[in-house]
Amino acid sequence: MHPELSEKAEVTRIGYAFPNPGRAKIRVRTEDAEHYVDTTGATWKWTDSGTKYRIRWNEIRLPETVKEIAKAYIFHRLESRSPHTVGSDASMIKDIGAIENSIVFPWTTESALAILVNLYKRDVKLAIFFRVFYCWCLASGKPGFSRETYFVLEETKLNISSPYQSLFLHLRYVTQEQEILVLRIIKDSYDPDDWHALRSNVLLHISFELAPRPSQLYALNAEDLEVLKIPSKDLANKENEFYSLWLPMAKKRGAGIPERRPKQISTELGNKIQQLIRLNEVLFGKNINALFLKSSRIRLSAYSISVCLIQKLEPLNLPTGGGATLLRHHLGQGLADQGAPADVIAEAMGHNSTVAARAYIAATPTIAKIKARALGKNDTYKSIMKMMLTGEIAARDDFDKERWVKGVVHTQYLVGIGGCDLPAQNHCPKNPIYSCYTCRDFHPFADGPHDKVRSALEMQAQFFIDAALKSMELDRSRVPVQLEQTLEAVDAVISRCNEK
Repeated sequence: MHPELSEKAEVTRIGYAFPNPGRAKIRVRTEDAEHYVDTTGATWKWTDSGTKYRIRWNEIRLPETVKEIAKAYIFHRLESRSPHTVGSDASMIKDIGAIENSIVFPWTTESALAILVNLYKRDVKLAIFFRVFYCWCLASGKPGFSRETYFVLEETKLNISSPYQSLFLHLRYVTQEQEILVLRIIKDSYDPDDWHALRSNVLLHISFELAPRPSQLYALNAEDLEVLKIPSKDLANKENEFYSLWLPMAKKRGAGIPERRPKQISTELGNKIQQLIRLNEVLFGKNINALFLKSSRIRLSAYSISVCLIQKLEPLNLPTGGGATLLRHHLGQGLADQGAPADVIAEAMGHNSTVAARAYIAATPTIAKIKARALGKNDTYKSIMKMMLTGEIAARDDFDKERWVKGVVHTQYLVGIGGCDLPAQNHCPKNPIYSCYTCRDFHPFADGPHDKVRSALEMQAQFFIDAALKSMELDRSRVPVQLEQTLEAVDAVISRCNEK
């Protein structure tokens, strides 16, 4: 039978038509954004932070049944994920259609695996997306998807790096000398009566003090500036002014307009923002609420904001991508260098968890020096360390090999991290390795692979965080919190072993 006839026969046999409601409600960052996407035509269009996205269904080379299922998937994602994320999804749907094995549907296990492998050769993100797409189709009962095939796809090993691996491998920050030059630009490179120059300067100043993402800057409104006036004891000044900026969160889960959190800013920056608001009113009228505008009375897009920051810092010869992202890394690294705990860094950076904050802390040698100076010579600290929940540090020869602790953390098999002091006839009721670092009967080996345990626990924590984010239940997930507590106990053991 001709391949095209065979394909049509399969489509007819399986059959699926997406019950299109006609429009999808999307998450938006501002009140003046379009809240719905028209899904009736052959092209779906939407916008996020000033960037336009679209998916042209007529250009996607997939069987009609798969295309209808893909429409249902994109519709679901539009209503549950950020518009930017769905823009990436739409591009990847098109990439799946470019794989030869995807033309004939239903996909056999062999053809589905071939699609996964070919996508992986192009980009690991494409392969991950295909697995997620297949899982959703299976879970939602779409025809033509099998549990056996999904297990094969899930068990296929992909070399997936940690989303925060770049923080460990590359210390991207602004040096002290460059920081002085940035401050000089902030102070001197603007005219309070020049709207373009003032707008660029305020963007850089906010990015230096608060390190927001461009999408957060895009969503700022004039009303987000809060001025607190307090009477002054100085007769020359009748009152003091203090400024806060209600910064919209970028990655906090939830429907509707993102929540805003007050961030204290300097008086100098507060004065600049007030001046920009006045110039906006002169140029565009008092009914325009957006803080950063184009000359056409619409918001400056997140992409344009990124370009503006890069151009502003270009004379300093900063590392590649030296814009908003670099300033965010600089703030996170600076807080870590000063000894800020992970939860403080996460709050300042607007992160959903402390995993990224721990990456900043681990990436700098300065924090180790700070801890050593602050705690290493302190008798109280030494006493507390001796009272940790584990037993004494031991040598491998102190325990028979039968009493060595072994187990699997994440996907890594580890052995010889320590010895168990439980009687030989007693079987430990807890999960080995995960529970050992908070157990008095566990005696860590001085030369045990505790760093590998820590690395595996971080990957396990990230896995559960990603799973919780997909189900939008991060605030109710206890596993990441428990793993973070275990990570702290592992860090304490590593510190004790280093003292030996």
